[in-house]
Amino acid sequence: TGLNLSEETTYYGSVRAYDAAGNRSSTVTSDGITIDATVPVSGSVTDGSGDDIIFTPSNDLIEGHWSGFSDALSGVAYYRAAVGTSPGSANAASWQDFGLDTQATFTGLSLSSGQTYYLSVRAYDEAHNESEPASSDGVVSDQDGPVPGQVVDGISEDVVWVISPNELEASWNNFQDHLSGIHHYEYAVGTSSGGTNVLGWTYAEMETEMPIQGLSLSHSSQYYISVRGIDNVNNIGEPSSSNGLTVDLVLP
Repeated sequence: TGLNLSEETTYYGSVRAYDAAGNRSSTVTSDGITIDATVPVSGSVTDGSGDDIIFTPSNDLIEGHWSGFSDALSGVAYYRAAVGTSPGSANAASWQDFGLDTQATFTGLSLSSGQTYYLSVRAYDEAHNESEPASSDGVVSDQDGPVPGQVVDGISEDVVWVISPNELEASWNNFQDHLSGIHHYEYAVGTSSGGTNVLGWTYAEMETEMPIQGLSLSHSSQYYISVRGIDNVNNIGEPSSSNGLTVDLVLP
């Protein structure tokens, strides 16, 4: 102890033995050790397995990958990663070793919908110097589908009767998704509220009014149009149904 060692300098330890008569052995020298007291350079961390993601539908999984970590002297020996609700924290998943892998998947977590989670990574060199943690920009757990709004039989106004044997019209509004946002709507037709026995769930893009054609409607039967929203991470919202209309195909 108490030595004054210089960075990047290689030092050798040498040993020789003496016996009781004072005879001295030959000197044996180690293969040297280089002083590395500099921490690795931190890189960047990305949420998701590919391009950076902003939202995840998962309630128990966080994954990500990283690049750009370096160590000019002894080199990066391994990485450790963790997940937390703030950059550099580990309150969702503690620090774990990932060797020289540059991607990580944490499973069995308990994620809260609406909470942002950060993947943080540290690099360690061969001398076990620890880099400053680098963190992702965060991913939000979105576990809930869009909140349903109102569905109306008809486009300009709510209708009670329809005289077509094969076509209905519907419009809807006030569907909301405050996290990843609504990606598209689907509509269906049934003989009960929420039913799909006449027409199964059908893609509607982002339209909020729709002529529904090619149906087979019966005289005096009542029909309900249902609509649901699907968000940008494929969560399906609860459907909302119209108050129903009746088909009248008989002339006075």
